[in-house]
Amino acid sequence: MRGGSQVGACDSVRALGVLLEEGKEMMEQDADPGV
Repeated sequence: MRGGSQVGACDSVRALGVLLEEGKEMMEQDADPGV
């Protein structure tokens, strides 16, 4: 069942990427509170 673990790893990396993107958007909003 090696394929299953590989898919899990890909999902984890994808989830981290989504969190990073959301974090960037939040950081940008905090940087410009007047907008």
